[in-house]
Amino acid sequence: MIDPSAEDRPDRTLRTSRAARPLTGREIDILSHILRLVSGDAGAILRTQLDELRIIPGDGRAQLFWQFDNPSVRPARIADGPLPVSAEVWEENEFVGEIIVFVRKGRLSSFEFAWFTRDPPVDLPGPDSIAYHA
Repeated sequence: MIDPSAEDRPDRTLRTSRAARPLTGREIDILSHILRLVSGDAGAILRTQLDELRIIPGDGRAQLFWQFDNPSVRPARIADGPLPVSAEVWEENEFVGEIIVFVRKGRLSSFEFAWFTRDPPVDLPGPDSIAYHA
């Protein structure tokens, strides 16, 4: 028998043997800016999830894709996939990438720094380098 409440539970399939870590100040700042642009109740619920998020460590030296361990029990009513917010990264008046935040089953699931330059970035951009649009 299928448990009808199973769909409302957090997805635990992304857990790894490595310990999840808290978000850094820069990660929180970027995600907060993006989530403020998500309208309605969905945006408010997603913002409440920030306090509980943990980053699942990735492989490699420079991390450009972050998966979340999100124990939140209150999902937002929002479609799976990328949030409908643009966070463009600019350096010296050149568009070099974007930050994309993903939702799965109403919970923040991951975010990515997608770059359009030849060399990958070594870190997340500073706050003055990001232009946010809803």
